[in-house]
Amino acid sequence: MLGIKKKKSTGENTGLISLNLEEKQESNRYLSNQKKYVDLIYPSGIEVTDPRYILMDGAYVACLLCINLSYEIPQNFLGEFLNAGEGIELFLNHTPVNKAEAVKDITHYLGFTNYKRKKGGENQVDSGLQENAAAHSVYMKKKLAEGDEFWYINLIVKVTAESEEMLDKKLRMVEGIMAGKDIFCKRADFRQMEAFLSTLPLDAEKFHPQIKKQTERNILSSGLCAMYPFTSSSISDAEGIFMGINEKDNNQIIIDIFDSEKYSNANMLLTGNSGSGKTFTAQMIADRFRMQKIPVMMICPYKGHEYRKLCEAVGGNYFRFAAGSANTVNMYDIRETKNIERKEESWLAEKQQKLRMLHRLMLPGIDKSMLNKLEDLVGEIYYKKGIKMDDNASIFIRKPGIISLTPKRKEMPILADVYEAMKGRLEFESTREDIKSFVDGSMSFFNGQTNVDLDSIYTVADISDMPDEWISLAMTIITDIFWDRIKGDLTQKICLFLDEIWRVAGKKADPLVSAYIMEIWKIIRGYGGSAVASTQDIQDLESDAGKAIVNQSKIKIALQMEETEAMVLQRVLGLSEEETMRITHFERGHGLLYAANNHLTVNFMPFESERRLITTDRKERLKYKEA
Repeated sequence: MLGIKKKKSTGENTGLISLNLEEKQESNRYLSNQKKYVDLIYPSGIEVTDPRYILMDGAYVACLLCINLSYEIPQNFLGEFLNAGEGIELFLNHTPVNKAEAVKDITHYLGFTNYKRKKGGENQVDSGLQENAAAHSVYMKKKLAEGDEFWYINLIVKVTAESEEMLDKKLRMVEGIMAGKDIFCKRADFRQMEAFLSTLPLDAEKFHPQIKKQTERNILSSGLCAMYPFTSSSISDAEGIFMGINEKDNNQIIIDIFDSEKYSNANMLLTGNSGSGKTFTAQMIADRFRMQKIPVMMICPYKGHEYRKLCEAVGGNYFRFAAGSANTVNMYDIRETKNIERKEESWLAEKQQKLRMLHRLMLPGIDKSMLNKLEDLVGEIYYKKGIKMDDNASIFIRKPGIISLTPKRKEMPILADVYEAMKGRLEFESTREDIKSFVDGSMSFFNGQTNVDLDSIYTVADISDMPDEWISLAMTIITDIFWDRIKGDLTQKICLFLDEIWRVAGKKADPLVSAYIMEIWKIIRGYGGSAVASTQDIQDLESDAGKAIVNQSKIKIALQMEETEAMVLQRVLGLSEEETMRITHFERGHGLLYAANNHLTVNFMPFESERRLITTDRKERLKYKEA
């Protein structure tokens, strides 16, 4: 505040004059700062030459006027706009009305309306409108008598976009959302500037009278409360795992993918470029499932060594399926099941069906006739081992007079048995030569009894050193074994992770294998399981199997990727322009999370103990090594 100016007539006034000057200087500084703040807030220029929008600092802005509402407003009526994307803002102005005056006006209006209806002479349209208005008035009067309050509200939607085309797309989206809520919106063409100024947080007198009159509608306090989206777009499931932080509101994201009431299935799809943090995020999620005692099985066709450290640190089972490794998984294994619904099915018949697919992968040029002969040959080998088509118990060693609660399985056939059975039979001469390298050659790790623990709570199958031509075969053999485990017990939650899913479900994958993977994604929910796929080849999501995986995965995570790949993902997932742009600018470990109807931007955060074990960053590894 400025002091009173006085003349310097005596020495007594010197201090007062000095104080006044200081106050004046402080006031000038305040006004100067206010001007600077205003300069920061004000746009550099506004163009209003086009009646459909205003152009402000390169941004296109348009307003939609909402000119009708329903009688009753359901809870969280406008909550859908929380996930509508950036550039969409709701402006809601509300003014209280004296209840006594409101009841008086409604009573007067009802009397006038009833008089007109009795008098008659209106056309059918006018009569219908009057009848609706009368019903609305009766409803309002009843609610006011029950203790509700009366308000006038104005609802305007402000839409901002980077281009004229994007603005029109957003406007049509908002109009569609509003139409679904029985709200009619009208674009404020030729009055966009007036509508825009009305949405600013200024004095109520700045509300343009014509815009206010056109959008003004009455509402009760119960409906007004429902208009406010008092919900959070974050996810906090009671029995979920911590995924990270919602970058919009800094809330924790805790998700339970096995909550069947919230998510129709527990499947998950993880996409991202190399270096985006895909492997890191997958291991982080897998480890948190393990913490909840949910068994995890992971198949890694590339960089499997990155999964080893965490697996061994938590007491899991890591095995390498490649040349020179002592680990073997027998493709001819038949595993028992605890699933009562499958007790009556022939386990051998089911195994033979899967072996047809595995034999096709192992022998690419084999024809249908030879497949049938090979199936008969394998059936003979099982029979010699005492394993019969119509007796599931025949896979166990049975001792006369002894009933065991934990029976042991008989020794299963191996590839060497098939190779030996072909000896001397002309029809198998060429086929025997084809499988020789799998028996005693460079690929002999396919030949032998299973010698790895496939029942661990955390299992990692590393096939990254497998020759490219046999990756699909190895992935399918191990997937088959894991799938048997999933189907074996309907009471247990369990997760199957398939890294680089395009290998078995992409455009170049074998059709039978793709169909097999699609079947897993479609029916795994019925066995209480979850299938998790990750891929950096986004193009393959447009294949038939890729589309099935996308459609059957209710949880999707999109990490950073290049613009061309982000455009493919936009088509596949139906991303908005803002979401597509975000994907191309994400930092490592940041991404979009799609869970049911929630679209969230998340910072996927590991615990420090996890980061030490799963980081692939060279600098971080060096830091932890030195520590």
